[in-house]
Amino acid sequence: MGDHPVVEGFSDSVEIGVMGDVHGDLGHLLQVATMFARRGVTTLLQLGDWGFVWPGENWSITLDKLDRRLGRLGSTLFFLLGNHDAYPLVESFPESADGLRWLRPHLACVPRGWRTVIGGKHQFAALGGANSIDRQYRTPGRDWWAEEQITDLDLIRLGAREADVLVGHETALGIPTLDSFLASRPRWPVDAEYANTSRAQFHRALLQTRPRLTLSGHHHRHIDETVLYTDGRGAFTCRVVVLDQNGPGISQAILDTQTLDLTFFHRNGSQPVNPHERRINE
Repeated sequence: MGDHPVVEGFSDSVEIGVMGDVHGDLGHLLQVATMFARRGVTTLLQLGDWGFVWPGENWSITLDKLDRRLGRLGSTLFFLLGNHDAYPLVESFPESADGLRWLRPHLACVPRGWRTVIGGKHQFAALGGANSIDRQYRTPGRDWWAEEQITDLDLIRLGAREADVLVGHETALGIPTLDSFLASRPRWPVDAEYANTSRAQFHRALLQTRPRLTLSGHHHRHIDETVLYTDGRGAFTCRVVVLDQNGPGISQAILDTQTLDLTFFHRNGSQPVNPHERRINE
């Protein structure tokens, strides 16, 4: 896989429609894809917990249906894997020359460590994966896979070259709004340390790449916060954006690939009046 494969329909996109966790919700995904298409945005990026390939289900038919609908919109969906994705099934599709796993003509999985350039100048890097806080309630091979974990090898594959945008399912450490939110939630003590490990690994990725912007899902909460980080190379600031999950919350955004500005949306196409609101009536 080359460091910077150029993928027509992604690398050259002026705008990218970004969405948080989908969890196999076809109605939600199609509503969002249609909303983006009406705004002229046909390059879509989903940040993990995609969930359309699942053991015991006829997922091939679902992929065909989704691909047809995306094709009618003129859209292509690029997705990461999270902690609720069937890794062995998705990874049975080979990586193409562009480094992506094409499941269908309009559906591509973005592997960990993948890089490209967007907007003609901005380094873009991806690192999916996250650890499940509810692992103790899941069954290996049925609804949990060890491949969800971000490994040291993944970090090596990502590399230490700086990136302007780092996308993932997980988020880094040291995000006050997220830390406060997580502290207020019930926890599963058995797997709390396991779950925190993936944040630590993604944090290492952030320090490696020193991005201006990170985009993540996983925590089922919309967060937009600028954080100052410091390491041995000095200080840098990063805009940390977390998108909500499938539902009426703020789980969508349009990324301007020239400026790296973001415009947030609810799935019905409305824009939030209050940037901190989570739910509206639809």
